Amino acid sequence: MALALVVTDAGRDAIINAEGTGTAPVTITQVGLSSTAVVAAPAMTALAGELKRVATIGGAAVAADIIHLVARDSTADAYTLRSFGLYLADGTLFALYGQAGAILEKTASTIMLLQTDIKLADLDAASLTFGDVDFINPPATETVRGVAEIATQAETDAGADDDRIVTPKKFK
Repeated sequence: MALALVVTDAGRDAIINAEGTGTAPVTITQVGLSSTAVVAAPAMTALAGELKRVATIGGAAVAADIIHLVARDSTADAYTLRSFGLYLADGTLFALYGQAGAILEKTASTIMLLQTDIKLADLDAASLTFGDVDFINPPATETVRGVAEIATQAETDAGADDDRIVTPKKFK
C-alpha cells in the first residue's frame, strides 16, 4: 500500500512549468526525519520537529502516479521516526507525511532503511528525479522490474486482485 504524502504549496509551485501549462522536472535530494507526529498540510514550509536530514536516498517513478523511495541513515543516532519530508535541491519542502504511531525505531547500532511507495494524487511521478544514489528495490509494475507478490490459486481464480502477479501454472 502506497503512502499518501501531502505535496506542499511550495512543492507544487516548484513543479509547475514556467508556462503554467504542465509540470517541470524537480530533483528530490534529501529526506527530513522527525519524531514528531506531524499532521501534514499544504501550507507547511518546514517539517516540525525535524531532527536530521539524510542525503543517502534513491528513488524512481514506478507508475504514472507512484514513486518508490529509499532513504538510509547509517549513523549512530537513535530515534523514533513518525514523520518525514522530501526536500528539493534548493531546500524547498516538496512533500511530507506523518502519523501518530512509529513508522520505525532506529537504535545506535542499527541502520535506518526507509523504503516506501508514495502515491501522488494529482502529479506526474515522471516529473520527479532523485539524487545520485541508486539503491532502490521498487515494486514490480507493468513498466518497471521489481519486487512482486505471487497470487494464490484462490486469488487467481477470483480474478479481483490487480496487485499480485500470476504464474502460468496458476493461470492455466
